[in-house]
Amino acid sequence: MKKLFLLLLINIYIYLSLSSQEVKLATPEQFKKFLTTTTYVVKTDNPFSDFNNVIEESMSKVWTLTKYKIISTKEFENLKTNPANSFIFLSEAVFTQNKETISLDILNITLGTKSGNLNLMPDLGSAPLAYLLVDAESEEIEEQYLYFIPGILRFFQYNIKYQANQSKVVDLDKLANKNLLANKTLYICSDNLAMDVNSIEKIANIYSGEVKIANKEDIYNTLLNGDSKAAVALAIKTNDKIGLNCFKFIIDANTGALIYYAIQEVKSKDQDGFTASDFKKLL
Repeated sequence: MKKLFLLLLINIYIYLSLSSQEVKLATPEQFKKFLTTTTYVVKTDNPFSDFNNVIEESMSKVWTLTKYKIISTKEFENLKTNPANSFIFLSEAVFTQNKETISLDILNITLGTKSGNLNLMPDLGSAPLAYLLVDAESEEIEEQYLYFIPGILRFFQYNIKYQANQSKVVDLDKLANKNLLANKTLYICSDNLAMDVNSIEKIANIYSGEVKIANKEDIYNTLLNGDSKAAVALAIKTNDKIGLNCFKFIIDANTGALIYYAIQEVKSKDQDGFTASDFKKLL
């Protein structure tokens, strides 16, 4: 699978804290600048990937913030050196932990830069999608996150509009507001739930709000349609790999507002995903 590479990484205010090397984070002025750009959405070159179909449908139904155009990776090479352009693209981020090389699929939203260096593009949001397993097929990896793509796009728009009105960039801990979950049904797929909350009955013993364990197609359509009565959860699981971080988010299915955000080191296979601790924090 040919992807754009961020051979770095990252201490991104949006999601990740993986190493000491940093990408270039956008300033509030650059968030404002984004609103005047055309956003170029870069297709993957993998003929077996469903990413292109999902991103095209999601952009057509969700994206309202800027004009946009779907482009190829070849076109991206020519356009990325113009700071007046903005981009959404899939990349593979690589970092080292305990002498082991770890890779993540990332959905990036950036401005262009004259050098064309991906690491120097002002970063307006980098959403981790899935850890890459050595022996896994790309379709297996994509299945973990494609259904949530319209939700990420909704969050990107919400975050950019919010940051553009601030004097300094606000990190996720301060952006998240669990009060926005009131009177909403929380949608989550079963494979995002840890063992201690893997049923409605177990969740109800901890959390009093309405929860629906839904399939990925239902969640995808909920996000596409922008259900104002729904919130949707996503866990970027470590796939049972001990010692890696599980990233967890809940967003408003309509506005894209961030409701909950957490990073948890997975110390046992039973902890991979949303746990009882996460549901307690929603109270």
